[in-house]
Order: sequence, then C-alpha cells, then structure tokens
Amino acid sequence: MPCVGHLGSTVRRDQLEHLIRAAGSLLGEDTIVVIGSQAILASMPEPEQVALVRSMEADLLPLDDPDETKADLIDGVLGAGSMFDDTHGIHADGVSAATAVLPAGWQDRLIEVCNANTNGVRGLCLEPHDLVVSKLAAGRDKDREFCAAALQVRLIDLEILQHRLADTCWTKPAVIASPDGSAHIARPPNCPTRSITGVITSVEQLSITSSNRWPRPSAWRARGTTRSPPTTGSVTS
Repeated sequence: MPCVGHLGSTVRRDQLEHLIRAAGSLLGEDTIVVIGSQAILASMPEPEQVALVRSMEADLLPLDDPDETKADLIDGVLGAGSMFDDTHGIHADGVSAATAVLPAGWQDRLIEVCNANTNGVRGLCLEPHDLVVSKLAAGRDKDREFCAAALQVRLIDLEILQHRLADTCWTKPAVIASPDGSAHIARPPNCPTRSITGVITSVEQLSITSSNRWPRPSAWRARGTTRSPPTTGSVTS
C-alpha cells in the first residue's frame, strides 16, 4: 500500500536504491550505511505513514571515513542543490558516525538493501528500534512524529525499545511508556555524558491504546549481520 497523504516530499524505496547505487559508484565502494529516516524503507518498502519517509534526502554514512572526506564528496555530488538533486528530485546527505545517538550493537543489526537497482551496492540500513532510538535522541517534532508512526504501524515493540534505550548513552534518562500506560525510565550505568531531548511520556501521546501488546511484526525479520570492510570497486550509477 502506498503512503497515505501528501507525497510531494517523500522518498520511495526505488529512489533510496538509486541513492545507494549512486553513492557506491561515486565512492568506488560496495557498501554504504543509511542512518536517517529513509532507513525504514529496508524494513517497510511502502510505508503507510508519510511521517516515516517525509524528507527528500537520505542520510548516508560512508565506511572508513575518519576525516569525513567521503561524506563531503557525497554532499557535493549528490547533495541538496546538486545536479543529481535537480535531475532526480532527491538528494543524499553525507554524515559522520557521530551524527546519530545509537544503542550499543547497532552495527550488528543493520538490514541490507541490495538488488539489481542498487547495482550490487549494499545499503545497510538501521533496524527500526535502533532508528527510533536515534529519533528520540534528536527530539525534534518530526522525529516524535516518526516514532509515533512507527508504533502505529507496529514496526516497534515497546519492550525491545526499552532494552535498546537501556543500551544507549545519554545524560537525561529516556522515558518510554509501556503498553499498560505505566512509565519506565531507562539509562545505562557508568555511561559517558550524552544528551537526549526527545521523550515519549505517554501511550496516549502516540495514539496507541493501552491494551496493545504487539507480537514481533511480520513485516520485519532480523537479518542484521556483522559486516566486513567493503572491497573497492567501480559501480556505475
């Protein structure tokens, strides 16, 4: 089912695949990590909620990029206002590993997008619970809306999310409501100072009824594996 609502500012799954292909060709590498909202397209190729894919860019994290040279290259060639953006109406933001606040072990849960449309380039996308944690940490209105939408379409299990929050470092505790309406506080001990401004304070705030207790959604399967460094190669876009 296609997204419901205004579609003038959303990225489709095939467009994400195009960005993965183009980034791989640009960098001469066969792997790129997707850490922004569009990572959800690996788990739900056709979201019903526009809030899940509202922006017209994908946040792409190159591997082995300590000085962010690769990220800058992505910004210049595939970024906002580039010829690629003007031609295709979508763009990529090159980002660093410090861009998102993520739970421990997120690298082992990445979900792969790789097919003929990516020309063999692997787009490793954040698993939904890890993605929601990063959105809670960002704490903007659009991030809260993303979290609410992910819960509404049952991509997120609150108990799993609670554990991920406990495995994430920040200064302020993250508050997440359980399905029965009781609030829990999760913060790992001996954690380096981090900041979180996004807080879910009630089930009602997310338009979720207190009786909901969800099974593991059929739309998502655990497919994350530990990845080896990519091999260098030329991939056309």
